[in-house]
Amino acid sequence: ARLIRYIVTIVKEAFDDYKRYKRDKEANSQQYTILTREGKRNIPSEAISVGDIIIIHKDQRVPADCILLRTTEE
Repeated sequence: ARLIRYIVTIVKEAFDDYKRYKRDKEANSQQYTILTREGKRNIPSEAISVGDIIIIHKDQRVPADCILLRTTEE
């Protein structure tokens, strides 16, 4: 009985890890527009670097550790 519970727990944790991996992969591939010296450029969120200026559009997820410089909202 303990072995069966142990196996079930391992399978459940593996499935949860897989779901988390898929969510992270989706979040890290979301496209953002950054401002560069050459103009605007689209990059995946995983390529955002410290100091990048990001244009966040309405209803777009805000990447972690951002400082809001300007908004059109009141």
